[in-house]
Amino acid sequence: MNYPASKETFIPELPKNDNTLRLTHGLGLSLLILALCFIGMMLIAATLIGGITLALPAESPSFLYSSVTIQGIIGFIGTSILTAILVSKKPLYLLGIAKAPGIKPVAGIITAYIIAIPMLNQIIYWNSNMHLPASMAEFENILRQMEDANSTVSQNLLNGKSIWTLLLGVSIIGLLTGLSEELLFRGTLQRILGSKGAKIAAIWISAFIFSTIHFQFFGFVPRLLLGAWFGYILLWTGSTWNCAIAHAINNSMVVIVTWISNQGLNVEALDNWGVSTSGFPIMASVSGLIFILFILYCRKYFFYGK
Repeated sequence: MNYPASKETFIPELPKNDNTLRLTHGLGLSLLILALCFIGMMLIAATLIGGITLALPAESPSFLYSSVTIQGIIGFIGTSILTAILVSKKPLYLLGIAKAPGIKPVAGIITAYIIAIPMLNQIIYWNSNMHLPASMAEFENILRQMEDANSTVSQNLLNGKSIWTLLLGVSIIGLLTGLSEELLFRGTLQRILGSKGAKIAAIWISAFIFSTIHFQFFGFVPRLLLGAWFGYILLWTGSTWNCAIAHAINNSMVVIVTWISNQGLNVEALDNWGVSTSGFPIMASVSGLIFILFILYCRKYFFYGK
């Protein structure tokens, strides 16, 4: 693979004979196929989940884990595989799973994640504490009720102290969710959107849809930025496995920190690392600056290559 002479571009040059993103249909039809596959597979998943309610209480951890598993495997992975088969002659290449993850990309992902934690925590704090104009107070209350409902579901999922709870949470919330969401939003949606060359636009459009579909307005911005980060990882490495690993690390950290909290230990220092509630956010700004410098000067070493 050849690389651009300038270090300022975020797009590695693709070989001239690269046809891994060539679609068998036009962009519009391919997106329509994706939408129809998603609706169909989610209806199947919803039917199966509905059947589980006959045997398990709807708020029990067993039901919630089963629902997340079914949605991930059938709704997200099923949609991705079916769409790739229908719109590409090389579905594995389209999905970005023909190329294995690399040691250097994973090392770069972990390093970048550690560097960016204070910055991300500050953005999470700002987004969660933002307020809409007074004229939209009623709408804000509705949004916050939705946030509370999602928070209750998360608490029920991770409200356990045993090692089994930790392992199950990392396996399903971390690994399965990370893989299934990256296959759908990056391996399928982003790759289809970027098949005509608008790769940066594809990253941000996919990230926007990824964040929107979670229905958490007061967590929209950090999830948007995470989605874009995963998208750039796919662009640079050509492997959705690397995106899935990055996503799984982020989700697993949430599971682990919650599990530690369930043991009665104080995790506020971890949740608030780098957060400034007033004044200039010095630590978050330094974190953001180092992250940008890391991407500018180290991405070629960690993320480009065969």
